[in-house]
Amino acid sequence: MDVVVILRAIYGMLQASLLWYQNLRASLEEYGFVFNVYDPCIANMTVNKKQLTIRFHDDDVLASHMEQRVLEDFFTWINEGYGGLKEVTCTRGRVHTYLGMTLDYSKKGKLKIRMDDYVQRMLDEFSVKFKEDDKQETPAGNNLLEWYVDASFAVHPDFKSHTGGVITMGVGAMQAMSKKQKLNSRSSTHAELIGVDDAITQVLWTRMFMEEQGYPIEKNILYQDNMSSILLKKNERSSAGKQSRALNIRYFFVTDQVEKGNLTIKRMPTDDMWGDYMTKPLQGEKFRKFRALIQGDQEDRYNRLGLYIHVTY
Repeated sequence: MDVVVILRAIYGMLQASLLWYQNLRASLEEYGFVFNVYDPCIANMTVNKKQLTIRFHDDDVLASHMEQRVLEDFFTWINEGYGGLKEVTCTRGRVHTYLGMTLDYSKKGKLKIRMDDYVQRMLDEFSVKFKEDDKQETPAGNNLLEWYVDASFAVHPDFKSHTGGVITMGVGAMQAMSKKQKLNSRSSTHAELIGVDDAITQVLWTRMFMEEQGYPIEKNILYQDNMSSILLKKNERSSAGKQSRALNIRYFFVTDQVEKGNLTIKRMPTDDMWGDYMTKPLQGEKFRKFRALIQGDQEDRYNRLGLYIHVTY
């Protein structure tokens, strides 16, 4: 029986991506990088008293530093280690391509993310053409994270509730969630509290990740429209009735985060609660309003029939 020993990973196999990551990580750590504990694909090191940050997914690498020479030295090192089969190429300037996205830093203080090149290749492949181009600028907030978390009580056939949430850092949604709750709740207050527990890990991770990267978050605000639930989380069991005492203690983890200053909970009127969009089928004006907010449309460009209206700015 012949035995074949594979000396390298086979491209496309599941193990290949893991081996590639382990190899690249070991090389970067030897070079002097320290990995972000909240994202295994981001690493930092200090060069000339300034932070050199890299982010990589598969074979796409983004690197940033204040000095051009530092970046040139880094990519020279990359080519020496990984350019044997194919030269590692890099782009400089204010416009970059990464994972199919085009990142445009042309305007100071603003970042435009678009995928028109990638989409155009898909359209060309399937012979689909658009006559007009549409772009939407999304200015960022100033070190501010805002979370809109809502719950719909007992809306599923098994009477479980549903959690919806949206996070924004300026205009439009940065990420969103919509999921069925795992527990049956006895009231809408319980459902809202469980909804916050569903979102709390992402709330805390986002703040810790941003601060690990050197961007302190001044405010981490979570909005809800249920006042009883807000009082319950702020005051812990001092405002909990007999029904609430049956809740598992893990749902009061959020109380500790409020006390530590990691999170601020505020009331948001139901008419302005973005999370509603992720928990129930909205109708009419409210649906169009939340859709525009989440998509970052500064003007609602959809008419009441749901037809897209092209707007020229």
